[in-house]
Amino acid sequence: MKTTAAVFASITVLVTMATLPARGQAAHADALLAPGPAASLFDETATDNSPAMRQYTEGKQAIRDGRWADAVAIFSVFARQGGPRADSALYWKAYALNKAGRSDEAIHACEDLHTQFHKSSWNDDCGALQIEINSSRGKPQAPQAEQSDELKLLSLASLLQKDPALATQQIKELVQGDASERLKEGAVFILGQQVPDSTYPQIVRISYLEGDVRVTRASENEKSSKPQWENAVMNLPIKEGDSLVTGKDGRAEIEFEDASTVYLGENSVLNFTDLHTTAGVPHSEVALVSGTLTTHLDSLMGGETFLLRTPTENVLTHYPEKSNLRLTSYLDGLAVTPLGQGDLNVTGENRVRLTPGKTIFFSDSHHPSTAEEAGKTEDFAAYDAWVADRYAARTATNEAMMKDAGLAKPIPGLAEMKGKGHFFACPPYGTCWQPDEPQAKAVLAAPPVPAPTPKTARASAGGPTSGAPNQNPQMAAAWFPCLNGWYMGSWGYGGGNPYFWAVCHAGDWIPYNNGYAWVATSRRHHQCPVRWVKFGHHLAVVPLSPRDTKGKPLVNRDHGFIPVKSKDGVKLTPIKFEGKPLEPVKTAPREFRNLPQPQLGRAEPPHMFAHALHENAKAGIPVSRSLAMTFNVRQGFTTSRQVVQSGRTTTVNFPVGRPGSGVWASGVASRGSAGFGALGGARAGSAFGGSRGGGGFSSGSVSSNSFSTGSSSSFGGGGGGGTSNGTYSAPAASGGPVASPNPAPR
Repeated sequence: MKTTAAVFASITVLVTMATLPARGQAAHADALLAPGPAASLFDETATDNSPAMRQYTEGKQAIRDGRWADAVAIFSVFARQGGPRADSALYWKAYALNKAGRSDEAIHACEDLHTQFHKSSWNDDCGALQIEINSSRGKPQAPQAEQSDELKLLSLASLLQKDPALATQQIKELVQGDASERLKEGAVFILGQQVPDSTYPQIVRISYLEGDVRVTRASENEKSSKPQWENAVMNLPIKEGDSLVTGKDGRAEIEFEDASTVYLGENSVLNFTDLHTTAGVPHSEVALVSGTLTTHLDSLMGGETFLLRTPTENVLTHYPEKSNLRLTSYLDGLAVTPLGQGDLNVTGENRVRLTPGKTIFFSDSHHPSTAEEAGKTEDFAAYDAWVADRYAARTATNEAMMKDAGLAKPIPGLAEMKGKGHFFACPPYGTCWQPDEPQAKAVLAAPPVPAPTPKTARASAGGPTSGAPNQNPQMAAAWFPCLNGWYMGSWGYGGGNPYFWAVCHAGDWIPYNNGYAWVATSRRHHQCPVRWVKFGHHLAVVPLSPRDTKGKPLVNRDHGFIPVKSKDGVKLTPIKFEGKPLEPVKTAPREFRNLPQPQLGRAEPPHMFAHALHENAKAGIPVSRSLAMTFNVRQGFTTSRQVVQSGRTTTVNFPVGRPGSGVWASGVASRGSAGFGALGGARAGSAFGGSRGGGGFSSGSVSSNSFSTGSSSSFGGGGGGGTSNGTYSAPAASGGPVASPNPAPR
């Protein structure tokens, strides 16, 4: 193996496994950027014993011994003589020159290699060497068009250490361009490792629900040894580690940061095991423990991946592919029903052509079979119609709103802005929006803030008093909803307006008609879209402008707000800075630092049951035999069965879907992945490789135990047959609907 191969192997591990330390650490940077000979000194075994080969071997021995001058002399002569190894001799000459402190000559040797052998694979090795040399001189170079993907990644990693701003901009342009998916994913991960602040929790919410939908939130379970179940509500933010469970009449629509949606059917259990975004590119991993889920992933971003796990299979979708499928999860299999034309690239099988509405089953053997072959059918017509209606209405609304807003792609929550306000041209920024609410017309321009006195300074530091600035009884707080949205959890499910989600998670702000207007842009915000500043002895906020630049004065520095937090919300007092100096504040005040958790109504723990595939719908007749599931904080979802241990029969709990476990550790989701126990023939799988484990489907260049839902066009509405899904029954929740229990297991 030559040096480039060794270096690229490091990159591959970095991209797919995400286990190496941050690139800012010296040891890691050396391992990545310094092409060493250890892996390639012994790779060119020769069968001949000619004088030329003995000379070549002597040169490599000199490198192993650290005799750089001898190595330079030997490989110089060998390269001049020509022959089949002249190109590699030039590389080893350059390598030895650099080790001897003669880096300029090393670069010249690499240039000779490129000139004389421009098609040689050793050019990548010399390219890596040149990147290392330039980096050590503090002069990293940006990636070049003629470089291979691995050299471009090395260049980006080197550039990040010297000029993070330039490298970050190049990575963002690369991700949005037509580079290979391998390069995009590698570049995004490099940025996330080098600049940890560029990785945030993903923007995910329940955008719609019906009937009995319950949630257990990881943040709430951290505070208690007993799982806390609550009634889910619309616009509820979903975080990594949360789980949703639907009753017999429960359905939910979940919107992700790219504005794609998935739909959870009745009697289903869904874990959110990894939800993060790096450099603006989302990565999602969910686990369908039991029941039915429909995917409408048709607005993925460049470099984005979406991994859905079940107890036996993985479904991987990544940009630019689309996924419009109904999936039903069993403990020992998976049913896949396409909602339009497309293909499945199944590991170990040929590409499977999809027929709309025709269900394909994958069981322990991971070999696809049709509903006709398996003899399993069930009517999903009502659920499919509900999904189709929801998806069609949402798509039509988003398209209309995008046209009005001048956006090329939807943003999270865009549909909820319909009918709540009006768009208007605001050159040179583009298109702006204000709600049709009285508070949006409130006056922002206030009298200048008086010079702080000791009395008012002390008062403003501790809270509002009659001496605080701008406490004019005729002044109403100008419209800016985001502090209430972020710091009071008012996203539209209680006390807030549904459009808060869109205007506070995307876009920017400009002063307009003595108030503020929202500028329609696709820029996402993973933190409250304001800058905290100190003005005299006062702390204030300034909404973000589309033209803000790091290190330069805030564009909206003329007008801001003094926020005061109370149990009723955040009160904003408009303030005019009148060009006076503002001192940036790195962190928000203590009372604004910790985001509150939305307060939900408590619910009784659900009673969940999951079927094994072979137990269902024999000869087309569903049976009620099922396995009960429970949930606890430590193990997640489990089921139990009796086993014989040491001659005694005992009951053992098996994990069915456990957020954060390492049973199914995958490259994409190293920050937490779902685990499934080996029950009913289920076997563990890996999203990106692994020599053993469960089956699945993959797309593009990914060949592993996963599968892809790639297609060339967006799918249409659903229909067709399906299979019996996992069942669920729930006692009546306090103040909620009564869910009739299923027949007792038999």
